[in-house]
Amino acid sequence: MDRVVVAVLASSLVVALAAAAPRIRVARDTGAALRLGLPSNATSIRAGEMLSERFSCAGRHYGYYADPDNDCQLFHVCLPVQFDDGRGAMYKWSFVCPEETIFNQETFTCSRREDAISCQDSERFYGLNEDLGVSRRQQQQQDQDLDDADNAADTMPDDNMADVVEDTASYQHPVQAVQHQQGMVRPMEGRPQALQQAQADGPQQQATTDTSDEGTNKYGAFTTIRY
Repeated sequence: MDRVVVAVLASSLVVALAAAAPRIRVARDTGAALRLGLPSNATSIRAGEMLSERFSCAGRHYGYYADPDNDCQLFHVCLPVQFDDGRGAMYKWSFVCPEETIFNQETFTCSRREDAISCQDSERFYGLNEDLGVSRRQQQQQDQDLDDADNAADTMPDDNMADVVEDTASYQHPVQAVQHQQGMVRPMEGRPQALQQAQADGPQQQATTDTSDEGTNKYGAFTTIRY
C-alpha cells in the first residue's frame, strides 16, 4: 500500500515539474530581414521559408525589381549614383509585399497572383525600368531647344530677321516668287533697241511727235513718237 502511494506521489511530482519547466522556443532567423532593411516580422510572410539575399543591383538601371528567389514577395529599388569627384555608388532598398500578394514586374505594383505575371517571368520585364524618366528627359530637351531658339532670335540683327522673313515667304510661295521675278523688266531693257543705241552713242535727242501717224486701233487712239 505504501508503495502504491509513493508511486502515485512520484508520478504527480514528475508531471508538476514538467509543467513548471520553461518551454524552449526556436527563434526565427531575423538576420536576413534586418540586413535587407525589412521589418522584423517580414519572415512571417514567407511562410517559414528562409529569406534569400542573392539579388544584387550591380550593373542595373534605376528602377524596381521583383525578387524571384523570394517568390516575388520581395522587391528591390536600385539607384545608381555618380558623385562630383567621379566616384560611383549603388544604393538598394528592399520591400515586402502584403500577404497573398507578389510584386508584379509588369506594373511595378504588388498584386494578387492571379492578376500578376508569373514570378519566374519577372526577369524578362526588367527592361521596363529603362523607360523610367525617359519622357522627362525628352521634355527637358525640347524645352532647352525652345529656349535656344528664342535666345537666337533675340540676338539676331533686324536686317537678318528681315531676310529670314523674306526667305520664309518665298519658301511658302515658291511659284509666285518665280513668276514675279520673271515678270520684272529693267527700264533700259524695256525701251526700244534704237533708243538704247542712241543713248550709248551720244546725248539723248529731243523726241518729236508726228501727228500724221496718229490713228486708232482696237486698243484706242495712238500717237507715234519719233526720235
